[in-house]
Amino acid sequence: MKKLLLNILFFFILSSYAQEQAEVTLLKNYKKVDKQIMDVEDSFTSVSQLGEYINKNFENDEYKCRAIYKWITANVAYDVKSMYSISLKIKKGELAEAAFRDKKAICMGYALLFDTLCELNNIRCQYIVGSTKQSWLVEPTGHSWNAVCINNNWFLVDATWGAGYIEEKKFYKSINNSFFLADGKSFYPTHHPIDAIWQLIDYPHDLFYFFNQSKKKTVSLKWNCQDSIEVYLKQEPIDQIVATQRRLKLNGTNSNFTSDYYIYLENLKGHYVSREFKKINDLLSKTINEYNQYVKFKNNRFTPELSDEDLKTIFSTATNYLKESNVILNTNNKYKVESQNENSIYYKGKIEDLQEKIKTETEFVKKYIETKKSDRKTLFNKKNN
Repeated sequence: MKKLLLNILFFFILSSYAQEQAEVTLLKNYKKVDKQIMDVEDSFTSVSQLGEYINKNFENDEYKCRAIYKWITANVAYDVKSMYSISLKIKKGELAEAAFRDKKAICMGYALLFDTLCELNNIRCQYIVGSTKQSWLVEPTGHSWNAVCINNNWFLVDATWGAGYIEEKKFYKSINNSFFLADGKSFYPTHHPIDAIWQLIDYPHDLFYFFNQSKKKTVSLKWNCQDSIEVYLKQEPIDQIVATQRRLKLNGTNSNFTSDYYIYLENLKGHYVSREFKKINDLLSKTINEYNQYVKFKNNRFTPELSDEDLKTIFSTATNYLKESNVILNTNNKYKVESQNENSIYYKGKIEDLQEKIKTETEFVKKYIETKKSDRKTLFNKKNN
């Protein structure tokens, strides 16, 4: 037993030493960057001005990213009074500007300011929401941080935790470099992203395991998170929402924050589908207008006269509108938004009705063209023409 205790003690000493050496190495690598950004820390009047300075004065994405992290963690204090006011209705620009202007923020402000500055420097960055565990809180709570791509590899950054810590409801500034360009393995004991893709580990954990890491983990399938992220980022926004919901279901919604976020995504999906239905409505209005012009033309016995070639294409625009409407309708139906079921049924009926009318009139136009020119006008006298 004594030998075992000595081995454990030796292991912790080695781990502590390794951490200290890593910190020394990191600070040595970024010493010049840190000094340069801190020498001018008070000279900026806007986020864009800060972003422009960083873009012009640091040679690569890693150093630019470091300058961003250093400036934020050194200058922005945690707003303890607002710590429970996290909202999913994010106004990115306003929150980033407020964090810069007021020099205080909650996690959303930190992460959105970091994201905005990365965007100004053409650095690929993602704003991440999820749950965290902290020793001074009795349960996991909602949090925001970032993922950033450096040299084609994704890393994790938490400028909020990197800026300091809270003790007895008071914020103490203490820059922590372990939350800068970290890998998924070092982040996961305390950070669980809503979307498991941002865990950046080979075997993603579910939310239950995050809450109860003393429990045995159920082994999941191995995936290449870096490749999966690239696939995800190439998707359309609506497909990203659906993919996130699917992974969220697999990894657990058994907390207030995650269940609320799932509902938030469902509402986003609903808004998207609603906007797409408005597109269908516009397309059908144009189709009806095209059809009504044709009816007027037909009532005038195809006067003024058109060539047969022009008559053959008289419904081409209206047909294209209907095809586009059908594509949107089928896509919307794929997302299965229950609140939009009535719209789906309504527009399906409208499309089918217009398709039938155009089909009937297309047949009439075809018959008209196939009839001898001297007999064509007689077709307008027949019933059901």
